[in-house]
Amino acid sequence: AWTVQFGTAGADHSVAVAVTSQDRIVLAGQTYGSLGAPYLGGGDAFVRNYRSNGTHRWTRQFGSTGSDGASGVTVTDTNRIIIAGRVSGALPGQTWRGASDGFVRKMRGDGSTAWTRQFGSSLSDWARGVASDAAGRIYVSGRIYVSSNDALLMKLWSNGNSAWIRRAGGNGVDDEGRGVAVDSKRHVNLVGMSNGPLGGQPWQGSYDAWIRKYRP
Repeated sequence: AWTVQFGTAGADHSVAVAVTSQDRIVLAGQTYGSLGAPYLGGGDAFVRNYRSNGTHRWTRQFGSTGSDGASGVTVTDTNRIIIAGRVSGALPGQTWRGASDGFVRKMRGDGSTAWTRQFGSSLSDWARGVASDAAGRIYVSGRIYVSSNDALLMKLWSNGNSAWIRRAGGNGVDDEGRGVAVDSKRHVNLVGMSNGPLGGQPWQGSYDAWIRKYRP
């Protein structure tokens, strides 16, 4: 139907995409240059919005002076845009805990920010995927470092407040949550990777794939 290519002189990546009820297309990723906004350095997160015919509507670029990027995007039933990713510094109004933190940002249809939440440990943490249910509750997958990298699943209310956090792993090896999806009964399906046994399952060697279902 059509193709739109865009970028800077640096390395740019669009890694996640979602569609609104008006068939507007929202994509998210990482840029190493300016996509119409000042480049903050080290890699910035970006969100870009298109009409269904491929016409560009708006772009938002943000981050810290370190390595930042968006890795997940979803659109709620009320056409609010939810972005997840990582930052290596503090986003406005947030606290940087060290190395890289995960973040979740809710945006309105015009690209303005409703709220931002940044979280993590003193080491390398990352929000990888994001999904929402019919009531606007948000589910974020990723990893958080405790004694090793653990897979992370976090539920937020629509206002950004935390409902609960679940960790998978804790076995001294690397575990990470990647994709997340919620079903009609609000069960949350999390997929990821582990280089050891997870939850009593047999380990096949190197990194194994897994899926885990959580109740609401």
